[in-house]
Amino acid sequence: MAEPPKTAVQQTQQSSPAKLILANFLTTIFVVGLILFLLWLGLHPHFPSFQIQSFSVPGLDQLNGFRNVNITFNVTVRNPNRSTWIHYESIDGSVYYKDQKVGVKPLLYSFNQPPKSTTILQQVFGGTVANNHRWMEIMNDRTEGTVKFSVRLASFIRFKKSIWDRRHHRMHAECDIDVGPDGLILPSSVHDGCPVNLS
Repeated sequence: MAEPPKTAVQQTQQSSPAKLILANFLTTIFVVGLILFLLWLGLHPHFPSFQIQSFSVPGLDQLNGFRNVNITFNVTVRNPNRSTWIHYESIDGSVYYKDQKVGVKPLLYSFNQPPKSTTILQQVFGGTVANNHRWMEIMNDRTEGTVKFSVRLASFIRFKKSIWDRRHHRMHAECDIDVGPDGLILPSSVHDGCPVNLS
């Protein structure tokens, strides 16, 4: 004799344990994932931030290239982390016009930067001699009103938090700068943030 068909209530009662186990499993996964994400946010350090404050290249109107030019700039380095120190092996700086390096100099030697602190990098570069072709390009840009330079900063850094110490990273920051005919940074480039990459 055939069994009578099961009612909807009976089907629900039979499937409830499986649904309850699945719901508990998914809830556990969600809670564990949320805890891990919050821990990652707390431990994952933020990159240092760099901002251009000033930049000048006096003597852009001279005829002998960068031979006697002193390039002056001021860059601030900010550690935005709440409790993580940043250790810099050193910071080397170079100034480029397009693809040609026109100045290079060590800026800071090994130092530790406390959380929520700012370090000022203020240096004077003795410009190297640009070739005639590049110097003519600079003169043409100056005539048009804007000469584009870039300050490139490089260092090996390590994030330090209590006894937790991450591996060294190669850091690169590049600050693009627009300079007027007088050799002074244009207002549009002041306080401009510099992209930072770690490898």
